[in-house]
Formats: sequence, C-alpha cells, structure tokens
Amino acid sequence: MLRIIFYLVLSWLIYYLIRSLISGITGAGRKSPEAEGGLDDEMLNCPECATFFPSRIGITKRAGGGRRSFCSVACAEKFAERGGPPGAEG
Repeated sequence: MLRIIFYLVLSWLIYYLIRSLISGITGAGRKSPEAEGGLDDEMLNCPECATFFPSRIGITKRAGGGRRSFCSVACAEKFAERGGPPGAEG
C-alpha cells in the first residue's frame, strides 16, 4: 500500500515538473500585462498643475464648461475657484 502511494506522489511530482518546464519554454499560462490591468491605464494631464497621472486615480469634476480629470482634490478646487486653467485670470 505504501509503495502505491509513493509511486502516485512520485508520478505527480514528475508531471508537475514537466508541466512547469513546458510552460516556461512556451510561455503558456502567463498573463499579459494588459490582462493584469497594468498597462491599459491611460495617462491624463491635470489641467491645473500639468502633472501626468493614471486615469484610475483621477478626480473627475465638472469645471470650466465640461468634465475634467484632476490629479487631486486640491487641484480641482483651485481650478474651480479660478474658473479656468492657470493663466486664465483677467
């Protein structure tokens, strides 16, 4: 009985090692960066401070006659107080 269990475990280990080697060579089973959500995020430019930031962390507000994305709440508030991008006063 122990001999059968030993051979089953040994067979499983050999199968696992061969499967790992084959997937390492062919690249099978790997996720692309796009599938993991790493590279499909768009970079936006903050209209207040001109900083680039990923769209997933942006703050979207209605300001200046449309919807705009800001890098932070502080930038969104500054933009709303002034009523437009920097240099638009007066």
